Amino acid sequence: MKPTISSKSLRFTALAVLMCTSWALASEAKKVSQTIGNDNGIVLLTPEPHTAQEHNNRAVELGSKELWVDAIREHELAVELDQSNSPYRTNLSAAHLLYGKLCKEKHNLYDAARQFRAALFVDPKNAEADQNLDEVLNQMGKASKDAKVRQSFAEDADLGGDFETAIVEYRKCAQLLDDGPTHAELGRSLLRSGLPVDAFKELSIGASKPWPADDSASKAQSDCHASLGNILREYARVAKEGGKDNLYRIRLRSAGIEYRRAVTINPLNTNAILGLVDVAQQAVALNPTFDNHLTLASAYQLQGDFGRARLELDACRKLTPSSPEIEQARKSLCLAEVKSSTTTPAALSSIVATLKLQLKQNSSDAKLWYIYGFACERQSDRFTALDAYKHALTLDAAVAEDLSTRIERLKQAATANNSPSTGAAPATEQSSSDKTGGLLQSLRKYSEIEALLRSGKLDQAKEAILAQIQISPRAGRAWLLLGLASERANETDFAIAAYHQADNLKEPGAKVAAESLNTARVAPLIAQGDELAKSGDWARAASLYRQATILDNDLPNVHRKLADALQHLGDDRDASLERKQADELEQSLKTGT
Repeated sequence: MKPTISSKSLRFTALAVLMCTSWALASEAKKVSQTIGNDNGIVLLTPEPHTAQEHNNRAVELGSKELWVDAIREHELAVELDQSNSPYRTNLSAAHLLYGKLCKEKHNLYDAARQFRAALFVDPKNAEADQNLDEVLNQMGKASKDAKVRQSFAEDADLGGDFETAIVEYRKCAQLLDDGPTHAELGRSLLRSGLPVDAFKELSIGASKPWPADDSASKAQSDCHASLGNILREYARVAKEGGKDNLYRIRLRSAGIEYRRAVTINPLNTNAILGLVDVAQQAVALNPTFDNHLTLASAYQLQGDFGRARLELDACRKLTPSSPEIEQARKSLCLAEVKSSTTTPAALSSIVATLKLQLKQNSSDAKLWYIYGFACERQSDRFTALDAYKHALTLDAAVAEDLSTRIERLKQAATANNSPSTGAAPATEQSSSDKTGGLLQSLRKYSEIEALLRSGKLDQAKEAILAQIQISPRAGRAWLLLGLASERANETDFAIAAYHQADNLKEPGAKVAAESLNTARVAPLIAQGDELAKSGDWARAASLYRQATILDNDLPNVHRKLADALQHLGDDRDASLERKQADELEQSLKTGT
């Protein structure tokens, strides 16, 4: 129901009384009001403002003379000087509202809409500004209650960098639709505007609301959880630097939960995967428990860093040898490696040989038969793959969702190969010109990214790189650039993870970059450990050496130092394992394998 004229007048009068009372109190307190003249003959009674209260009082006086541009500027100064003072924000919102009404009366609808939006940005609860904005939009021929219209305003403003308008319009959409995607869009706009607390609230609401069941919405929902993880991870860092260890642990754990939700919804969400690797590494360094090592193994697996994932599972085995979760994780890792497009033919052959041995020992494991079938299919050994899939089907038809589909497809392929030729023309490869065009487009994109890096625009560069990775996950150059951008942003763990992925994709220079950064990162830990070892504090020395091996597991000298520390602590078993790993690493370095 529209408010009556009398109720509007009452609200307007109450607002004016609030603002004038603010001036009157300050004036009474000063007792030294002075008269200030200017070229326009305007006489101001308030003193020259220096404090937040004085700027607020000057703003009220300017507003009473309908000098709205000056009044708004003074209100903004008051808010800037005392951001926690809600009455100052209310006054600023009120000034925008009153100026908007004046523009509306003069039929200057564009400026009126701008002022009403400014009022709502400062104070989202300003119902009168919301109502007036709706009326102005309707007068402009825009349906103010149509969510598509308001969303169009929001998206255009967002693209143009006008975050205030975008936030106001997304807020309206959230009121009209109250669904997951809209609250998430509002949250991301608030985040881009530098309002992480408000952003977190809206993203949390968005995560809990319904989402459409399609691929585009799933990616957006995954991004929503990843954004929550990013905010929590940043505030975990703040807590850690402030010495609030318990709060650091809570926020780190919460960030990990959000990242896991993100990758569950979209396993290809690169941002969420990198975030999960980072928080899992921190969790292991903080407390190297079975669960933390297992989480880090899963994160490495999602990232495609299968070697490090195996090392983490080895750490899990050392902690809890009999856990059934280890065997499940190993099968999951093996399947992921078989499915990965980055797995080389040589590595695939090694996996097939290992699976054959395992199946000789346990021929009743449906999961192993399925993985073996998948690996053989990757090797184009369709008959062996079909036989393996049939074994899996007889043991457990529900072992994989696509098992029946794969069997049927291989049967059809076998039938087609045995049937007479249909005379169909073979598919042609991509033309040379298409390949050249795609290569030139990639080169231009990388040139643009490198220009952003040179100019220090790291956030823009990383956004462009992640977009490129989404298009081409096997682009080693993109992963190398992501490592470089992350290193420059002092995001060391992200940088090393990206360098390792680039190295897995055979990108030149990636391995050297990772080793160099890793050395710089672990050097302080090793130095501190050495000092503690000299003083006989073997427990703390072992802890620091352990952290160094977590950050870089390929340094034999660190494993030897850890072995010595463990030996002094009486842990002969783990000391022996560390020496064995050091020997294997040294041998690997000598042979180059």
